[in-house]
Amino acid sequence: MKEVWPLPSLTDLTSSGSEWLLHLLDGRAETVRVMILMTLWRIWYCRNEVVHLKPAPPIEVSKGFLCSYLQSILTIKHFPEADPAKGKTLVFCDGNVDNMAMKKAKIVVPQSPWRKPPEGHVKLNVDGSFCSKSGTGGSGVILRNDGGAVIVSASSYLPSCMCPLEAELEACRQGLALALDWSNLPCLVEMDCCEAVKMIRSGELDRSPFAGLVQEIKHLMAALHSGSIATIGREQNLVSHLLENLGRTSSRSQVWPGSGPELVLAQCHTDCSHFE
Repeated sequence: MKEVWPLPSLTDLTSSGSEWLLHLLDGRAETVRVMILMTLWRIWYCRNEVVHLKPAPPIEVSKGFLCSYLQSILTIKHFPEADPAKGKTLVFCDGNVDNMAMKKAKIVVPQSPWRKPPEGHVKLNVDGSFCSKSGTGGSGVILRNDGGAVIVSASSYLPSCMCPLEAELEACRQGLALALDWSNLPCLVEMDCCEAVKMIRSGELDRSPFAGLVQEIKHLMAALHSGSIATIGREQNLVSHLLENLGRTSSRSQVWPGSGPELVLAQCHTDCSHFE
């Protein structure tokens, strides 16, 4: 977590008696104190998983979970009038980004609709986008159950991106991390990038610039319970496409447990109305 949070050095974790934690927190900024407590809380959760003979979540999963959780807490603190559960959060945007993109988007009735997963399974849809002009990207993730209900959805801003393929792979990585943290059911992963799916499925040595990212995705896939990945058409991936567009154009990352922005929920409802 020190890679992303200003946590104290391990040398500060000295034996100072029964009030060692109070000494560690004393004199630090409020946000840093929250980060320390959340890290310890997550460590205890992972410890309990191992004690109960369950596999500990991968480090990247815990890292992503804590970052998104803290962001949600800070958003609620600074903007208490917002309603994250309904997608009504304040979206920050720089002057070069069209923050009306989500408002301009429309519900689409697909000819080839999204298909619900088998009973007792969940389905993860991911999508990524890239802006060559700014070198930035966005990722969209949605996890749904076998009835089409949203378990969790997320949109992320990628401040540095080389190409569309990297955005697609990063979206898959983020989606898998969320899926591992929000469901213990068998998971089907879908994305509309054939090249990314081919790289993830390949058993050969990856020599591409994204070898490290692909390896991390494979590690997360292995942690999924009976996980599989497949390529689908864009029409079957409309919800995650809306989410990645939101992340890229708003320059902000957001997570909605059990929900999503209103347009996303409306598209989910349309998807569910056209189950095959």
